[in-house]
Amino acid sequence: MKKIEIINVKTPEMPKDHQVTDLNEIYFAHQNIKEESLNDYFGENGKMVKIKDDYKKALENLEKILEKYYFLKLFKNAADKANDFNVKMLTMDKYINQVKKYFMDLKKYRNAYSKKNIPTDDETKDFYYKICDFKKALVDIEDDLATFEKENYPKIKMSTYNACKGKTYQELENLANEVNNVITSYKTIEDAYDYVCYNSGNLVFETIESILKVIEENPEKSKVRINKKFFFEDEIIMYLDYVGWIELFNKLQYLIQKCDASVFNDEVVSKNYQELEKNYLIVLIYNEYVSRGK
Repeated sequence: MKKIEIINVKTPEMPKDHQVTDLNEIYFAHQNIKEESLNDYFGENGKMVKIKDDYKKALENLEKILEKYYFLKLFKNAADKANDFNVKMLTMDKYINQVKKYFMDLKKYRNAYSKKNIPTDDETKDFYYKICDFKKALVDIEDDLATFEKENYPKIKMSTYNACKGKTYQELENLANEVNNVITSYKTIEDAYDYVCYNSGNLVFETIESILKVIEENPEKSKVRINKKFFFEDEIIMYLDYVGWIELFNKLQYLIQKCDASVFNDEVVSKNYQELEKNYLIVLIYNEYVSRGK
């Protein structure tokens, strides 16, 4: 991870009385980023379009960073622990917490700003420069997060990425907490993997049967007609290995695409699926772990 330096960011045409918000609580590396002055945008409408666009882009980038961060947290037990992994993870935790706080402050400022009938020019500029500061913080964190992933999570399988595709950072955060707590309850990651592979049979069939029940009762909510043999030929699962889990979730993902969202939002289906998904993630984490040669 590159050396971090706290600096005072200077933006072109910044008012003399402008104070950057809480820069000492956010880390910045030197960036060669040119931020346009609001004077380049004529008229109040043009200024507001610029501010709203930059705020929206910053929020989208923040969400993308948080999705990556919580994905890495979810798979921390599969990471290469060399090169001071724990220290670097704690550092990333600190930076992420800081930038989340920074965003909450920015959001409060935005809400207060939006309630003003006619904001002054200085208030408009101040809001804009706060967004610029925030964007610079995100660029720095995104760069360090990418380096952290490259150094400690090399060659993650596509199936692992696909398991988390489309999830919000809030969903990934919850999964990271819950799955890692389960793993911690076992002596080793291998013990957790073995338990899941040997003891998930009932949960697998309960999940499948709850899905089929909803489809049977609401046939208009599915574009396909399937039965249990679509998933497994046998009625009993003694042991479900890595390949078996991949095939199972490929079929479940196919079914999700062919069904109305209400099928998997059914209370029973949702509960079963979420528990099964946690087990699947433990399998993926262990497979990534062993592929590191540990």
